[in-house]
Amino acid sequence: MSIAFIFNGQGSQYVGMGKDLFDKYDEVKKIYNKTSISDLCFNGPIEILNKTENTQICIFTTSLAIASLLQKDIKPEFVAGLSLGEYSALCFSEMISIDDGMEIVKERGTLMANELLNSNSGMAAVINFNEEKLTSILSKINGISIANYNSNSQIVITGLNDCLDIACKKIKNEGGRIIPLKVSGAFHSPLLDNASVKLKSILKKYKFNSPKYRVVYNTYGNESDKDIVDILSLQINNPVYFRQSIEYMIENGVDIFIEIGPGKALSSFIKNINNKVKVYSVFDVESYESVKRELIL
Repeated sequence: MSIAFIFNGQGSQYVGMGKDLFDKYDEVKKIYNKTSISDLCFNGPIEILNKTENTQICIFTTSLAIASLLQKDIKPEFVAGLSLGEYSALCFSEMISIDDGMEIVKERGTLMANELLNSNSGMAAVINFNEEKLTSILSKINGISIANYNSNSQIVITGLNDCLDIACKKIKNEGGRIIPLKVSGAFHSPLLDNASVKLKSILKKYKFNSPKYRVVYNTYGNESDKDIVDILSLQINNPVYFRQSIEYMIENGVDIFIEIGPGKALSSFIKNINNKVKVYSVFDVESYESVKRELIL
């Protein structure tokens, strides 16, 4: 049995996330009490929670609080996360302290929000569409690129809204299905090139340690011994290779994935990538107790 912890990213937030865990477990309280966002997580309002500068720190804190419970009884071999979730994975693997991680995530969220303010940009999920055909379409449209390789049946595109509209029409005409994403701008796009430079300067101020667990990175879809500052600064303006990351872990023996944080989106991606592995989501008391019953002998 080989386990990977997978931390989810922006878009999975909801009002009330983490509340029942906070009420029941001291380990969870300890994590939330390091910051002042518990009221926003538990009570909203959703309009404020959905602001990028708030969403990221709220999901990061909730995910680490859940992981603090799981690690008492379950030890993963690998850790990874989707975009923001990569920071949760790094903190959990003790590459950065929780306090430093919270500072970085706050600055990252604010930086991204400010950089995309009034950018008139967005993202859309492309469903059940040939990857080569998609790449060919996008190569002919300036201002649009691939943001996420999520699963075998979903790729997310990102860029300026005018360009996004053109791309989506062409994809639909070729038989593809489009789901517009409710995001504040074009994440993982060249529109964040300037933010990437600024983030790199911020990251250089912090101390990073060797990871306690094997880390699979968004930017490459596998492990890497490259400088972590470069990896993380590249992450926000380059594609997230999530599907490739999951495939890499499976090739290296992982047969159980535990999604950590609010929501279940990553679990559905993993099942689509490989329906033979076991997948669990932990986001509240019931799901936590269920995983304990199944995996702890």
